[in-house]
Amino acid sequence: MTKNKAKRIKIFGEGGQGVQFMADTLIRYLAKLGFYATFLPEYDAAVRGGQITAEVAFNQKQTPCPQDTEFNAIFCLSGNEKTDGLVVDKKFQLSDLLDKDETYKNTRVLGQIISFLELPFNKEAILAALPDKRKDSNYQLVKEGYQAYGSQRTSG
Repeated sequence: MTKNKAKRIKIFGEGGQGVQFMADTLIRYLAKLGFYATFLPEYDAAVRGGQITAEVAFNQKQTPCPQDTEFNAIFCLSGNEKTDGLVVDKKFQLSDLLDKDETYKNTRVLGQIISFLELPFNKEAILAALPDKRKDSNYQLVKEGYQAYGSQRTSG
């Protein structure tokens, strides 16, 4: 990733899928790597199953958060996303990202997002960004997702 170029992604899902967890952990990780990062959540209702999105914008230098419809990538977790009107370089469906059971899928997807963004894998920064609960197992899942997407990128 070019260090001075801003990146924007949007994660789509439903309440309970961990969209906010992924975005919050990602911006904490970006901050540990020295990036300026913004997380903008948007949700229908605070109930399991309600639509939720999280926009993450980041850059090596401090810049205003962009207010347009262009994204480097969108990540669709539930299959019910309304993405009309968005200009997107790359769109991922959950089925493209995972080949395992759905347990902790958001944590593995987070690793794949980090890999897609071509961010370095920094164990200390990831551990610092993750919440204390199940930190070691969550770290392993992030690592697994990072490696899985990296192998897809290099083999195909």
